[in-house]
Amino acid sequence: MAVILLFVSHSLKADVFHNIKGFYGLRASGMGGAFTAISDDPSGAIYNPAGLGFMPYNKMTISSVSYQFSSKVAKRINGYDRDYNIKSSGLSPNFIGSAMSFGKLRFSFSILSPTTNNYDQTDQVYNPINIPFISQLSFGFTESNSNYQFGPTLAYLISDRFSIGATILGFLDESRNSEKLLIRQKSGAYINQTSDLRQETRGLKPILGFQFMPSPKWSFGFSMQRIFLLSKKIRFTQVTTSQDVNNERLINVLDENEKNYGEIIGITEVNDRLPDNVYFLGNNTFAGEIPENYEFRFGVARFISDKFLMAFDTIYTTSYNYKKDILNYDPFSNIAFYRGNEYMDLHYLPTINFSLGIEYFFTPNIAIRLGTFTNKSNSKRISWIDSFLDNGIRENLERSSQLPVITESGILIYNLTNIQAPARNEYVNLRGLSLGVAWETDTSALGITYIYETGLGQSVYVDLIPSTELEYNESKFYFTSTIRN
Repeated sequence: MAVILLFVSHSLKADVFHNIKGFYGLRASGMGGAFTAISDDPSGAIYNPAGLGFMPYNKMTISSVSYQFSSKVAKRINGYDRDYNIKSSGLSPNFIGSAMSFGKLRFSFSILSPTTNNYDQTDQVYNPINIPFISQLSFGFTESNSNYQFGPTLAYLISDRFSIGATILGFLDESRNSEKLLIRQKSGAYINQTSDLRQETRGLKPILGFQFMPSPKWSFGFSMQRIFLLSKKIRFTQVTTSQDVNNERLINVLDENEKNYGEIIGITEVNDRLPDNVYFLGNNTFAGEIPENYEFRFGVARFISDKFLMAFDTIYTTSYNYKKDILNYDPFSNIAFYRGNEYMDLHYLPTINFSLGIEYFFTPNIAIRLGTFTNKSNSKRISWIDSFLDNGIRENLERSSQLPVITESGILIYNLTNIQAPARNEYVNLRGLSLGVAWETDTSALGITYIYETGLGQSVYVDLIPSTELEYNESKFYFTSTIRN
């Protein structure tokens, strides 16, 4: 009865395993995000606010919408021929920004939505050969994720060659997930589980930038940003009922919020009275928030001619860990569980990504933009051998991993964190291509950009089996209009 599907353990299907979430603006998206050393339109408020100091117009307004389709396929998850495919699609506003010039001062205001994901699917697997005692796995879920950011930008042109700028964005990040799970064993035992997760995070994201143009042919840009959380709301509820071959039933009710953990466990027999309950209280067992890490961007642009330019960006995102003692206890029996001091759902590794883009005007009105970029995974590398060994340790040492310490005031049980199932269960390094085509005049521009990301890696979606190959593909279309004078 110890089988647990990892994707019911507080995990969201949205892509929290990569730091580059999207692109903004006609030029930046077409060049794969290589825009830090340019940033001379309202979308520059996100890449490098100092670039607005070199904006060649008195007023500019950019608006865009995006259509996104993504697919994550875990290969042969049942052990021989069944793939597990997680799909998401949606149309949503992507970026709205407007900028104005006041002498050497530039002011801009931006509204953006980096990510919007929607999932709704049901899957079944019968007689998986990699879990031989299971006859049926049924799993269904619905999920929606959204992130909204908005705020002003100020840039100042100190000289003809140097500019500084700053953006401060407020943000709202929301996620909602509902899941149902049924596990039937060949012995007749079963597990039935329903869960519901709600997360809401609010905060600020300041961005500071500098841009230097030593000559009309070269430009260098640098920006840094960090997320600061102001508040969060979490609510996780889970009800699990199970029955073993001896007709003994287990009822488990779990209720967590941003501060507290509550669990009721009851054991009874069929047609017997209500179960005798065990109560556990204490700290919540998962952080349920977004990481407060830093992002540093460095860019260089070469203006080869009036028609042709090239740009290159390096993006470094720092690691992030959230630590706090996780202690749950039963106040009636004086039994406490210590689960360690690290929230593994917020264990992010550093990444270094690159983007390269070009822009070329075939005619004074027709422009084409091309780009390529990387989007490295911010989770720990997953290998088949490591996951196989970890699962063996977890299966054979699960009971011995609970080390009791008996004192006069009660019993403290320490759960070894190194045998817990991984909370961040995907590792895929992505590569991307971008292609944009635009019609531009002195007063307006209209364009479409296509972004494609792909990668192969490993995932651990089901506990007690080794990792499986994970194939990731995502396509995005950006439809953008610009007005300027």
